Amino acid sequence: MLKAAGLILLLMAAVSVNAQESAPDWPLWTKHDTPLYSGQFFVASDPVVLDEGDSYRMFYTCMDFLRESPRAVLCAATSPDGLAWTPAPVEGALEGLVLRGREGEWDENLEGAYAIRVGDRYLLYYSGYTDEGGYPAKGYPAALALAVSDDGIHFERIQPEPILSPTAGWYDNDAIYSEVVFEYGDGFGMIYVGHCYTRCDSGYGTTLLAAVSPDGYIWTKLPDPVLLAMPDDLPWTRDGVAEPAIVIEPEGRVTLFFTGLRDEDRWLGMARGSSPFGPWQVNPDPILKPTPGMFDAGGVLAPHVLIEGDRARMWYLGVQPVEGGEYFHVGYAEALWRNP
Repeated sequence: MLKAAGLILLLMAAVSVNAQESAPDWPLWTKHDTPLYSGQFFVASDPVVLDEGDSYRMFYTCMDFLRESPRAVLCAATSPDGLAWTPAPVEGALEGLVLRGREGEWDENLEGAYAIRVGDRYLLYYSGYTDEGGYPAKGYPAALALAVSDDGIHFERIQPEPILSPTAGWYDNDAIYSEVVFEYGDGFGMIYVGHCYTRCDSGYGTTLLAAVSPDGYIWTKLPDPVLLAMPDDLPWTRDGVAEPAIVIEPEGRVTLFFTGLRDEDRWLGMARGSSPFGPWQVNPDPILKPTPGMFDAGGVLAPHVLIEGDRARMWYLGVQPVEGGEYFHVGYAEALWRNP
């Protein structure tokens, strides 16, 4: 805990103050016209992609429609190039299933996976919530949990309880979702989305928040937001910011990607700074928008970005409105990436 306390002291000076002056040269993104992957039941949501050298591994939220009462679960897929995806080889009829919820417990449904490699071990972070009785709606409250694996397929929870839970009256009063975890200093940092709709003494809606850890297992929240909605400066973030992704380059430049919310609209945004916890220079315009009539016409959300040489590769959630509901696809975009 002494190491965690030291990280907090280090980071309190670096927490976010939104800034847009002296804006960088923002890259231009080009989308693929068709989705890369849609899963077994047209639900492949919130992708996170790991570069494993000679292949790629993706974790995503899927749905178990094979049971009488469907549940959100976590699945995986693999690819030789990051474009053509195949469900991870698992036992059972549900393609790519790596972790499901526990009946009668707080984590009956699982969503929003994020994975890192620490040595030879996969750490899979995710949010859990009950199937019935949620307030103010299904999916609330939600807390963060962790499972580990040696092969990226067979995961075990590190404990039955959450590793990070909502704080009453704070920005995450109702839920913790959409975490991104990265090495920072001698430990780890996390940016996540706090949801508050019912007891919002600090702020309403969705906000990017942070936590630190000495080992990736035990986490302590930072006291200030990483990024808030900017309704006056950026109307497309009027109702909140969500689903972060982060790129930390060896030269020290940090790029934050996020979803902007306004009513039912969802766009992707981008910001730059020298610390993963801010302050930020925020691109005033969305970097990716839905394309009418295409697979992401209902919204673009939840980016994940890898840098390969002078190319930035983005996988994201594309929402497609269909009769009676929505499909959730993994979309793809690229941009020329200039080194600092």
